[in-house]
Amino acid sequence: MKRYLVNSRNIISVGYDEITNTLEIEFKLLAIHQYFNVTIDEFVSLMKAPNIETHYLDFVYSKYNFNVF
Repeated sequence: MKRYLVNSRNIISVGYDEITNTLEIEFKLLAIHQYFNVTIDEFVSLMKAPNIETHYLDFVYSKYNFNVF
């Protein structure tokens, strides 16, 4: 999965796999979260958000199941 660098205080990069609907977020604390059953629309909204970290906390973290790597 290709991840894109983002301008955020705590997030380094964000990636999305359209085949598995998996969103991947790499944090500066050296953790990677994979979120499952995320729509492409949610990924696009996250990437276009004025504050990616706020959008992540409000719309991704509390809504989708995830694993930590």
